[in-house]
Amino acid sequence: MTDKRKHGYKTLAEAHAQLKAEGKWEEYQATVAFKEEERRQIWAAWNRAAQPIVEALGAVGTNVSVVAELLDGRKLDPRIIPVLLEHVKRAEYPDQIREMLLRALGSPIARPYWSELVGLLERNAAQLSADIRYVAAVAIDGAANDSLIEDVLRLAKNRDLGPHRGPLLFTLMRSKDPRARMLLLELRDDPFIGKEVKKMCRLARKT
Repeated sequence: MTDKRKHGYKTLAEAHAQLKAEGKWEEYQATVAFKEEERRQIWAAWNRAAQPIVEALGAVGTNVSVVAELLDGRKLDPRIIPVLLEHVKRAEYPDQIREMLLRALGSPIARPYWSELVGLLERNAAQLSADIRYVAAVAIDGAANDSLIEDVLRLAKNRDLGPHRGPLLFTLMRSKDPRARMLLLELRDDPFIGKEVKKMCRLARKT
């Protein structure tokens, strides 16, 4: 018997069977359908808001129906990076759309625009909300290599950036620059990201 079963957890099939036995199955299905429709409407609103981005991408030869199509990497092209950087700075877009733009920027093809990526995190050049500012660090991590490690080291040390630096730990872990390893050791006592550093170091020792 698994620990979950010992503590009274049910499988999905068991939970469904209990709902049917208690006469609550139809109510459950109605709730699920309502939440799914609500989610669909929210996404439809986000996609309508992002239509100017879709049109701008099409103008440079990248045809997508929604911004989310950029996230699998197949639509990435150097020509779209200036478009993404322009639109990610527009505060009128919902955070969810701006987050997708930032994640799409996390690619080596964005490296020629490195200073702008750094500015998104370091100076909050796009005036990102606190909820998604860390995704600027995700973009930096995706574009970084050891030729750019100086900037990553500076950003990772900057406590003014608080927990938003977290994704840069992956950059430091990948780096072959000895300064990256030394900084990881220093960051174990960081009040914002120290726990994540210790966890990553433990996992690295096990592999």
